[in-house]
Amino acid sequence: MKSNINKIWYGEELTDYQTQESYLVSIAQVIGASLAIVLVKINVNISVLIGLQVLAQFIMGIFDFKVLKMIKNMT
Repeated sequence: MKSNINKIWYGEELTDYQTQESYLVSIAQVIGASLAIVLVKINVNISVLIGLQVLAQFIMGIFDFKVLKMIKNMT
């Protein structure tokens, strides 16, 4: 996906995109780690944790799809 983005955006636009992407990834990691700690502390069943991981991957897939759709509309 990054190669598709690099073909569309150049210079300042690419830098802005990469900065926003890094920022959002950092926030997601903090939220995910905090949620994992809380869920482990309250002894949540492992199958629930796996289900949450599947849900998170599904949501990331939706975000990737939307970004690719935006890129196609820009070209």
